[in-house]
Amino acid sequence: MIKKNLRHLHAIVTKQTYWRLMHWAEAVGLPEKEIGRIIDRLVREKALRESTSRRFEEERQSTWRIWPQEKPEEDGEYIVQIEGAAQATTLWYQREAQEWYEEWYELSGRYEEREAYRITKWQPLPEV
Repeated sequence: MIKKNLRHLHAIVTKQTYWRLMHWAEAVGLPEKEIGRIIDRLVREKALRESTSRRFEEERQSTWRIWPQEKPEEDGEYIVQIEGAAQATTLWYQREAQEWYEEWYELSGRYEEREAYRITKWQPLPEV
């Protein structure tokens, strides 16, 4: 074993954590004295998940368009953040009226709306 860039660590863990670390070490064929490799592996996996999660969140955030500076080009359903709401939802956009509605239906060639919403940002629905 190469002892490059290694540090000595003393840690106090619960019986359950110790048992689980030993179980994982046994599963990959490591002796008890090399339990640090299991800890290294867990830390690397956690760092990779966080990095991937952060990158996904950055990509998701970059897809938001600010309303009313950017408006959808077509009528349809979009993901929106309603002013004052805690979570995003979907609403219908009517291009002609430039307003957002929970739903709409067409009667006699024009749209009858229920309640118009004030939104702060929007993005297209993901493709499936």
